[in-house]
Amino acid sequence: MNIEKKFNGLNNQNNQPEKKPEKHFDQSEKGLTRRGLLTGLGALGLLGWLGKNKAEKLLSNLLSKSKDGLYSELDLIKKSLSLPPSIDQEKKPISPERKLIEEEDKKSIQEILDFHQKKIHLDATKIKKVESFWEDRYRHYPPLYRSFEKAYFEMGAWEDRLEKIFQKELSGVLPPQQINDLVYLAIPESHWQIYYWQDGSKSSKGAVGPYQIIKSTAREYGLRMNKTIDERRDPELSATACAKIIRDLLHDFDNNLDLAVSGYNGSFVYQYKKVVNGQNMSYENFLSYANQQINQIKENLNHLEYYHYRIQRGDTLRKIALITHTPIQKLAEINNIKNKDTIKIGQKIRIPLRGSAREKIFNYKIRGLEENLVYPAKYKAIIN
Repeated sequence: MNIEKKFNGLNNQNNQPEKKPEKHFDQSEKGLTRRGLLTGLGALGLLGWLGKNKAEKLLSNLLSKSKDGLYSELDLIKKSLSLPPSIDQEKKPISPERKLIEEEDKKSIQEILDFHQKKIHLDATKIKKVESFWEDRYRHYPPLYRSFEKAYFEMGAWEDRLEKIFQKELSGVLPPQQINDLVYLAIPESHWQIYYWQDGSKSSKGAVGPYQIIKSTAREYGLRMNKTIDERRDPELSATACAKIIRDLLHDFDNNLDLAVSGYNGSFVYQYKKVVNGQNMSYENFLSYANQQINQIKENLNHLEYYHYRIQRGDTLRKIALITHTPIQKLAEINNIKNKDTIKIGQKIRIPLRGSAREKIFNYKIRGLEENLVYPAKYKAIIN
């Protein structure tokens, strides 16, 4: 205390020592208040009574309705519940939602990529047919409708915050309504499976979280991943990364939203961009380029007697035989494999292209590419 304050304190009324000003806590301040402590104890009770899944969902709903500073306390508690999964939880089978979507994806692809056609023809009319397919399935096919309804309902608690994130990153790049619609990319990506203990939120490529981001992309956009945390699973951080990715894709593809959405799903659009040297890019021209590539793959396979395949992690001779409809004994004989249970990663084998094997290899060769093509149609079916 300086001299002036000391003097004033000794000469105040009734010669009472100076009173320290009372501290009034702002309810919006972050920190553990008495109410926060009670809320935390309540959260722990919920965790034990309801289980982790239901407890976090309930807290998410409370977060969306909270006022007067309760948000910050509940938010901290909610984050504390987001612990890494146990080993047993990591080994859960693929979720029914993801399995269902993968099956429907195959059906939608069959609408436009029929191997038995003499020549495959892709155009905007065919893609519109895929969009109609998805609109019909989401509205009238009960399992898919229920999955969509569940995802849409659970996103409700996050909608306002997610829209603000996308608006912040994309304002001035797209019209406001188109920006808000992009929030719902999480539905075709993951059906809003955001929780750690749901294996269905992880794709075969290792993409994780509501917006399905792979590790390399996550690092590029500043998301942390280690043994105790994976920020791809955080709805707001995942949305921020998604919005930035879309922003960069729009920049790369002359603000063409169809190409940007297709690029979010896969990298085939960059092959197209390289071929056209970044000139006169449009979704229609992209379809034309893809059409040429697919027909070239088909023609090449028609002139081959054997397909040379390199063994990858997880492959077995039995699995390859089942996928290509080739007897396992035949595969072993052609490739001089004495022990059917011992094949090595990187080893090359020949697969005879007979019967349905040619079609199976064709589908293998265009995997990923076909989903890139129909992804904008799938997205439009969601927002419509």
